Amino acid sequence: MERVRDCVSSAGMFIFGVLLCPALKGVWSFNLYAEHPAVYGGPSGSYFGYSVDFYQASTDSNTISVLVGAPKANTSQPGIVEAGAVYYCPWSGPPDSCRQIPFDNSNNRMMKVNGTREPVEFKSHQWFGASVRTHKGKVVACAPLYHWRTVKLSADKEPVGTCYVAVQNFSAYAEYSPCRTNDPDPEGQGFCQAGFSVDFTKVKTAMASYFGYAVAVTDLNGDGTDDVLVGAPLYMEREMESKPREVGRVYLYLQMAPLTFSKPVALTGTHTFGRFGTAIAPLGDVNQDGYNDVAVGCPFGGEERGGRVLIFNGNRDVTTQGLTLSQELRAARTSSVGLPGYGFSLRGGQDLDNNQYPDCQVLYLRLCFVRRSQAVVSVDAEMILTPKILNPDDRQCHLPETDIMSAWLIGYNMLSLLLLYPSPDLRAELQLDWLKGARGGTKRVLFLDSQQPQHMGLLRLGHDQPRACLSYTIYLREEDEFRDKLTPISLALNYSLATPLHSQSLPPVLNHYSSTFLQDHAYILLDCGDDNICIPDLQLSASIDRSELVIGNDNLVMLTITALNRGEGAYETELHTLIPPEADYIGVERRVESLAQPNCEYKMVNESRMVVCDLGNPMVAGTELSVGLRFSVQRLEDAGPKISFELQIHRVSHPSQVVLPFPRWEPKEKPVKEDDVGPQVTHIYEVNALL
Repeated sequence: MERVRDCVSSAGMFIFGVLLCPALKGVWSFNLYAEHPAVYGGPSGSYFGYSVDFYQASTDSNTISVLVGAPKANTSQPGIVEAGAVYYCPWSGPPDSCRQIPFDNSNNRMMKVNGTREPVEFKSHQWFGASVRTHKGKVVACAPLYHWRTVKLSADKEPVGTCYVAVQNFSAYAEYSPCRTNDPDPEGQGFCQAGFSVDFTKVKTAMASYFGYAVAVTDLNGDGTDDVLVGAPLYMEREMESKPREVGRVYLYLQMAPLTFSKPVALTGTHTFGRFGTAIAPLGDVNQDGYNDVAVGCPFGGEERGGRVLIFNGNRDVTTQGLTLSQELRAARTSSVGLPGYGFSLRGGQDLDNNQYPDCQVLYLRLCFVRRSQAVVSVDAEMILTPKILNPDDRQCHLPETDIMSAWLIGYNMLSLLLLYPSPDLRAELQLDWLKGARGGTKRVLFLDSQQPQHMGLLRLGHDQPRACLSYTIYLREEDEFRDKLTPISLALNYSLATPLHSQSLPPVLNHYSSTFLQDHAYILLDCGDDNICIPDLQLSASIDRSELVIGNDNLVMLTITALNRGEGAYETELHTLIPPEADYIGVERRVESLAQPNCEYKMVNESRMVVCDLGNPMVAGTELSVGLRFSVQRLEDAGPKISFELQIHRVSHPSQVVLPFPRWEPKEKPVKEDDVGPQVTHIYEVNALL
């Protein structure tokens, strides 16, 4: 037994030692049945049997069949000669039971060159089936002599090779040709030819990804322990198994305890073939937020393949949030623009210009770019409204040559968390009722000094004045200048760094993670009680001054309508009177003192004639109005025994109330637009369980 252990231990170093060891004579095979082998046959001259493999369907683990490659076999592909094929031979079956697997049934793809359709690929004599491999119901077969003509005027073609993957028991197929591109390089594509051999590998994300090509160490979550970043620039992203993308990846290992690391946090590139992760450089705390940052090189990234450098910022919650991409750098414009390599080598962590911010070096061809870090200005901004509910009856402000107006104060504070010299100026823009402007409505509030809805201010922040505040007086326009009193008044503040007055070769920037937009809302005091929510109770009654109409006469009639509000204030209240086909509108009765004389307007609404009268904004609680509308009723020849005036009283509500269907609306038999089938109505139901 001792001698046997000696022979086995030397097997890894000397293969001849194993062959000559007499104790291992039993390893020679003796139980393969050689008398009556199972034989499968294929077409003559097809090189049937050039490649073989076993196949086990994913739906039947007890059955194993045979796959045989025949790289010179003819197929049913139109116009293709000796494309090659892979045959499925069931076990156990007769010699002629093999059948072709339809990986590809199409002809050559074509393109137009000078008005003539010419092939862009060449599948004849491509030797499909020269290599075949299977794994758990999946099959890959390749054609190493497949030729491709890059989309260009030249008719040159190159053997790039291609492969097909069959999944789901030959129910789905996908092509994978890693060497085929559309780039018409002068050198062609002859340096890459796929498909001479093929195999499956274990599912490992780092397999053949050049894991470890770049390594860097820095503390990214501020816990005082170093973390490790590992680059894998050839990492393949496999969201779609048939179309993997080489995008590159960086793995971050956080040190939880001495020499104990967390599961990796992955940063995945977005540029195909960009080699993200080729270089990794700790930068120190570039943005001065208390956490170190890192630069990652992607030397072939971008549409022009010139390269990119991506800056990631550290944070306390790297484990759950990951690193945040804050900036993507590209090569400056030089005579070498268009050539790849920007970001192939990186260095950082040193402050070249002594501005307290570490800088970064980027290698690009024969050049070395120094990317200096700009000072970061963090601003804490606040907008203050006094008061937030504006009473239209509280009139304490005078406009030049106008009456007393209702007004209130608005201001904003800004605190700079970084004190620089020279001090940065902040450009602040304040917009009043800005949502009304976006929707084309009337601005309800204006600045007192300019009578405009926007104002631009400039603030200087520095060592001696870290906080600055500007305040303005704003007034509410007269009630007859706008109607909307229910919608909140939106106020917006935008700020940015102003152009420096002093010549600065490296101006500061605002913090990437700070919001430069603030908004707040003010409200108009309503006739709605303490809660400022209106619940009106509108009632309507009507009478007509005659009961009989004579055919052929003018038939002047007056419709007297009484509107009553028994609840709280109703805003933008309107009386809608639908005119019947037999009548015409004359006007408002103005000779009777007991009747109100509102503004009434004749309108066409949804192809219906209507009189719309303004009853008040608001129609305050307890209001009772009577309106007289005059009509002429002449077209009675086709009228029935009576005519009707339809009356409605409307007000604005939030959410709005919609009455369907619209008056006189009927669906079209053959609708051609949305209005022909009626408006869209969306119902939202909330169901609560009562226990």
